[in-house]
Amino acid sequence: MKQDVLIGIDAGSTHLKAGIFDLSCNLIEIHHQRVHVYHSTPGCSEFDAEEIFLDLSIILKKVMSSGKYNPLAIGISSFGEAVVPIRADGSVLSRMITWYDMRGQNDILNFAELLGIENLYRKTGQYASGKFTLSKLLWMQRVQPRLLADTYKFLFMQDYLAYRLTGNIRTDYSLASRSMLCDIENLSWSSEIAEASSLPLSLFPEIIASGESAGAVSAEGSEATNIPEGIPVVFAGHDHASASVAADIQGRQIAVDSLGTSETCVTSGPPGDLKALFDRNIAFYPYCDFENRFLSSIQGCGGAIEWLTNLLFKKDEYALFFSHANEMTAAPEECPVFIPFLKGIQEIPGLYGMIHGLKDQHHKEHLCYSLLEGLCFEYRRRLEQIEAATNKHFNSIRATGRLSAEPVFMQLKSDVIKRPVEVPAFHEAVCLGAAVLAGKKIGFLSDWKPTISHTYYPNDENSGKLSDRYDLYLKMVADSRPAIQA
Repeated sequence: MKQDVLIGIDAGSTHLKAGIFDLSCNLIEIHHQRVHVYHSTPGCSEFDAEEIFLDLSIILKKVMSSGKYNPLAIGISSFGEAVVPIRADGSVLSRMITWYDMRGQNDILNFAELLGIENLYRKTGQYASGKFTLSKLLWMQRVQPRLLADTYKFLFMQDYLAYRLTGNIRTDYSLASRSMLCDIENLSWSSEIAEASSLPLSLFPEIIASGESAGAVSAEGSEATNIPEGIPVVFAGHDHASASVAADIQGRQIAVDSLGTSETCVTSGPPGDLKALFDRNIAFYPYCDFENRFLSSIQGCGGAIEWLTNLLFKKDEYALFFSHANEMTAAPEECPVFIPFLKGIQEIPGLYGMIHGLKDQHHKEHLCYSLLEGLCFEYRRRLEQIEAATNKHFNSIRATGRLSAEPVFMQLKSDVIKRPVEVPAFHEAVCLGAAVLAGKKIGFLSDWKPTISHTYYPNDENSGKLSDRYDLYLKMVADSRPAIQA
């Protein structure tokens, strides 16, 4: 007899993941496939949406070929900002510009000046940056007008996978909000922004609520994946929001540390003071049950660790990175202070990573520790900004993603933020969150509580050592702003 299951899909920047869960959302098996990044020119990067769907179809065919499972629903989540241009027949016109490709930075800043940066933020919930979809379309308008003219629709990665499975062209509120083209008050595409940018609203898909069904698996989708026709496909939306579902933070004084290629502090709650949110560059959007998610992101986390690991050791020797970092946790004062903005910082264009106090006596262990410490400092800075803007204190942190399995990182984070850090038993929170929402949509899952495998508590002695270093970190970030903007 086949087992009834839920499937949660995480289309991430580094890996495509598909988890198979029982109806209580306990993991049965998970599959990973590395996502290839293309570089059309130096400094530019793209994903291939067709390639990602092909990889997903191979994974799903493998799962179904076992003959063990009867899938009842599929949930899909993905990275935001990057969009796939498709023709009217559904074929892909070109590769999609990655979310972290900032080629449209000047285009969006010029556009924001036209509409007013704060006005644009109030309409969209996003601070003008080359990260967001609008910047990429403005760049395309200027550099690749033929491609823009030939495009029927732009789809986010979640939307494209759902389209290939169901034949329906839709998106959800969370990903639509990451475009900077969505009016978050009216929950619709903004006619004002579309008109000002000369981008027709017809280029964008229908928007539905996060956690709702995009449709059922079609005959074509079934043929491509061997998933039975008629299975509902549910939108879990933006990956960091999906992770917050798995962490169960809604209505709680708990913040998520969503760890992946980037790192995002995610909280939930009612709308805050827009001026306070804008001043601190806090993004927000409506999510499930229309409760807001507030986000503040470090552009590089896993990506920064990968960079330094491959620089200092053999490729992907992450165990060596963390063991070296651990050697210096008792003596942070001997290490330089690392500002981890290797992919820049959204609110200060032109500011990148810095190392303060680097000496010729420093070795690999000092650099490994300093990078981890810098990531922890930056997470604390962003958490404190969200707390100040929303007037809400968070008693603990729930860390999600593969990096939450690294004890030296989690203990250091607890010491830096001076609060407990809880680690759920299953680290791949995005695909789990997608499965949870799929289970809720079909009525098989009314409630969800994660199992916490370990809680890290702050060590008072270590926290004391880190306080002065955190103050120095804050001063370095603050002092860099006028230097960059001069």
